[in-house]
Amino acid sequence: MTYDYSNNLPLLIKRLKSIDLEAENDYKELFSYVVAKSREELILCIHLSNRNLSDIDLTKESTNESVSHGSFPFKQSRLLLDTVWSIIFI
Repeated sequence: MTYDYSNNLPLLIKRLKSIDLEAENDYKELFSYVVAKSREELILCIHLSNRNLSDIDLTKESTNESVSHGSFPFKQSRLLLDTVWSIIFI
């Protein structure tokens, strides 16, 4: 069952708007998990549900529709990879 996060989305938006852009912020704290499906595919998870993190099946949740996505070049040794990332809510 995919969790409907739409009720908690305004809470996230309010929290993001309250962040002081001039201050040094640790944005890594926004993400509960980073799921690496492969070297070329990363999924960043933001926990908005009231479910316990240890009870969430990331295999099922990783199929959720992404809120945002993009890519960046990454060089590992002599191999140039085009790494794709996406942000999902869990």
